[in-house]
Amino acid sequence: MSICYLILIALYIIGFVLGDSVACGEPFDTEEENLQTEGLIRQGTIEDWRCSVVGMALYFFRMAGALWWVMLTVAWFLNAGLKWGSEALESSYMHAIVWTVSAIQTVLVIVFKKIEGDIYSGVCYVGLWDSHTLLKFEVVPLVIYHGIGLIALIAGLVSFVRVRNEQSKAGAKTDKLESLMIRIGLFSILYLGPALCSIGMSIYEWMHMDSWMTHWQERACRDEVLKETWHLPCRQPGLVNPIQDKPWMAFYMTKYVALFVTAAFSGTWVWVPKTFATWRHVYHKLSGRSESTRLNSSHITISYAVFCLKKKTKKKNKKHLPLLYFLPLFKPHNILDK
Repeated sequence: MSICYLILIALYIIGFVLGDSVACGEPFDTEEENLQTEGLIRQGTIEDWRCSVVGMALYFFRMAGALWWVMLTVAWFLNAGLKWGSEALESSYMHAIVWTVSAIQTVLVIVFKKIEGDIYSGVCYVGLWDSHTLLKFEVVPLVIYHGIGLIALIAGLVSFVRVRNEQSKAGAKTDKLESLMIRIGLFSILYLGPALCSIGMSIYEWMHMDSWMTHWQERACRDEVLKETWHLPCRQPGLVNPIQDKPWMAFYMTKYVALFVTAAFSGTWVWVPKTFATWRHVYHKLSGRSESTRLNSSHITISYAVFCLKKKTKKKNKKHLPLLYFLPLFKPHNILDK
């Protein structure tokens, strides 16, 4: 999930660095002497491979990230509510579902030629200039995926509370379960907040896109410079633009910031020491460097044994040592309980 959003943000950064070269085409050649051509926004074309690849990748990983949210919440519910173990929650099935569904959606986008250029971010995506495409290929899937995930999350938390109450009545410790519930709740709030904001922005854009297009045409046909350049006809009479519904820059800024914040908080679930230790181990393997030999919590048994041996060496002149002195060598868990 976090990797999907990481790739998503990396593609947006690449598009921003490249400027309009991906989202917009070059001025076309013409033999007319009095005709001045300009570059146009790419819409529904697959001729430029950069626009097609960026659009496909963005849409694929956006849908995959939302689907991984569904898989995560469903796994929590199955574990707490239906008592499924780690053996039953086979990750290969989840991978198959996520990648297959995302691939099918991406293929449909390519077949129907729905990838379009974004003049603000410099990338190509789906539903930027067509309200029907935005509704069918982005709004509806994202609402369904996050709706299913929210229902599974609520059901899972209710199941976790019930399990905690049962364990509490039985006199068992519930510290680990409570910490897990807090972690799930915190992650869900951090992820769902910006994610739902991003979906809300898409819904708002879908509701107003047609009127925004009409406003632009009515404004361009009344502008002296644009009128001579584009020769656009006015649909409404009068010298004043009757359509006042227009997009505002703060909307697009909020839309992109919400997406970036969603990507940032999607990785909070794996922000644990074990994850960093795993990546550090992979880095040392790839670089051929030996890992640090410093003692940490995972070497508590060995470190305590070495400590005792050193103490024994220093006190070797003593004939007898108390029996309790050597007990930590055979029961290291006593240290972990403190």
